[in-house]
Amino acid sequence: MKKLLHGLAPLMLIALTMSLMAGCSGKNMDVATDYEKLLADRDSEIQHLRDTVDHQVVKIEGLESDVVTAQQARERAYADMETLRDADSEAMANGDLFPPAKPGECYTRVFVPATYEQVSEQMLHKAETSKVTTLPAEYEWVEERVKVEPASFKLETVAATYEWQEERILVREAYTEWKRGRGPIEKVDSTTGEIMCLVEVPAQYKTVRKQVEVTPATTRRVEIPARYEMVKVQRLVREAREQRVEIPAEYQTVSRWVKTSDGHMEWREIVCETNMGGDLVKRMQVALRDAGHNPGPIDGIIGSETITALNGFQRAQSLPVGGVTYESLDALGL
Repeated sequence: MKKLLHGLAPLMLIALTMSLMAGCSGKNMDVATDYEKLLADRDSEIQHLRDTVDHQVVKIEGLESDVVTAQQARERAYADMETLRDADSEAMANGDLFPPAKPGECYTRVFVPATYEQVSEQMLHKAETSKVTTLPAEYEWVEERVKVEPASFKLETVAATYEWQEERILVREAYTEWKRGRGPIEKVDSTTGEIMCLVEVPAQYKTVRKQVEVTPATTRRVEIPARYEMVKVQRLVREAREQRVEIPAEYQTVSRWVKTSDGHMEWREIVCETNMGGDLVKRMQVALRDAGHNPGPIDGIIGSETITALNGFQRAQSLPVGGVTYESLDALGL
């Protein structure tokens, strides 16, 4: 946690510096906004880590409490065992409480420890709260169409258009003239013999080529549209706002041990010197040693070390404590 806070210190300094420079240009303001978002994310991560640590601490405390409760219950159970043993010893001295047995069977009074059941309960750990976070304004760069030049117009001169045309013009009009003629009788008595004919001479024409104006010269109005350019501008997407986050209540599962039956003394059939040979004792000593309980020398003799190891094994396995019971031999694999 300290390393994380130490790592954030340079970022906070940079963010402060960029905030002071925000008035100089829009670009610096944008950079400062990015650092503000980064710091907000880091603050959220720190809070999440703190909540996780608090939750783990509470969980550890609950487990420690369970261990202490179990140990106390175990100590009470064995204290009850000693009390019941003393009471049974007195009863047995009076010849009471013996079980119905057959010849060759051995019994002993063993303490059956109290049984407990673990019960889980939901307990309120943190009440429902709310968290208000200020979210900075959000901006984005967008392209906008900006007018660079307004619309206008200009006058253009449209030149006259011409075309070539051919025209047939009169060069000389038609006229008549006398021409000498010839006929079948060119000479007659009492005449000169000369023939004169009045002939019509047609008019003469010639074809000339000339340019003719088709359309006269004019002027026209040409519209010049406005000119636009695409430029990048910073636009506000969302204003700064407050965000309220509802944090639900947190509950913790707490376990506790509830006694389901009291410890008591009862008769259990055991293996004793009457029906137990040395080979079985040796095998029991080896099994106790393999289970992590030191029975002393593997000599086939049930001494104090063997009894202490057997009692420890019985307690560890939650078995009735006292004597070489058949339950204990089963648990040892014998």
